[in-house]
Amino acid sequence: MTVVRRRPESSYRTVCPQITYLKMWVLILIFFGLYSVVKLMRTLHIGNYGSRYVLVTGCDSGFGNMLVKKLDIMGFNVFAACFTTAGALELKQVCTDRVLTLQLDVRRDDSIQSALGLWGLVNNAGIAGSVGWSDWLKKQDYVDCLDINLFGLIEVTNAFLPLVRKGNGRVVNTASILGRITAGSAPYVISKYGVEAYSDCLRREQYKSHVSVHIVEPGFFRTTITDPHAVRDSLDTSFKKASRDVQEYYGNVFLKKVLDHAKKTLDVLASPDVHQVVDAYTHALTARFPKTRYVVGWDGNYFFRPLWNLPTCLSDLILGYGYPTPKEVHRR
Repeated sequence: MTVVRRRPESSYRTVCPQITYLKMWVLILIFFGLYSVVKLMRTLHIGNYGSRYVLVTGCDSGFGNMLVKKLDIMGFNVFAACFTTAGALELKQVCTDRVLTLQLDVRRDDSIQSALGLWGLVNNAGIAGSVGWSDWLKKQDYVDCLDINLFGLIEVTNAFLPLVRKGNGRVVNTASILGRITAGSAPYVISKYGVEAYSDCLRREQYKSHVSVHIVEPGFFRTTITDPHAVRDSLDTSFKKASRDVQEYYGNVFLKKVLDHAKKTLDVLASPDVHQVVDAYTHALTARFPKTRYVVGWDGNYFFRPLWNLPTCLSDLILGYGYPTPKEVHRR
């Protein structure tokens, strides 16, 4: 008769939890080890800035203007594309001869073709477009915004991509957190969703060509696009241009509440720390292992990022809660 000895049950209860906890701690250590390695890799930078040429669009003011000045200090050769003569003159006065200013209208093919010759490309040019509820706006409001924010970006990229490809360079496109979740005026939001989609397509298409494509997604910052007075004027203008039926449906009280809501939102969310966006551009251009996406700003990271991961019913409830109610809805 064979006697099978069993380990006492108490031994399993003692040993198994120890093994489970050990595996858990090993996994935690591996995770933090990998995370630390990735963080360290992000701090490594390319060198030889003086031999690299970068084109930045939308340099009259804001992020583009600040980026040109920073790249100049770092030693890059920069083509600063401005829309206005005044913007080009301002950069000429404060920058070194490494910065070459040119007037570039991203809506015009002939203007784009005259500017060829660089290593890296930063598509920063953009406008807020007409601000208002979707049924206030006309087709031309959408066309005007898309022409610059999306189609202009595509045309500039197509023009310069052969040179970027030749230098195994980088394309940095400016999208927005509003290209991930809708919380703004339709023309602007649609244009930024388009930038996100186009950039994803381009990145995967160029993967084997050694051209890297990076997306900067700023939250709300205090620039000309988020100027409360400009937003107020655009809202008022688009409402007055709407049809009489639309104006009757919403009512002037609704317009006033929308204006107040927009001002309060911008006062809370719009950050004065615009250097954060410039730093993201700089990292995308100079890091040896740059990120694919840069969500920039406290609102983008801690308010909007969680929102776009929630079920739509919850994000709709949170974002739509503060919107005023049209006059006709009150009557029902």
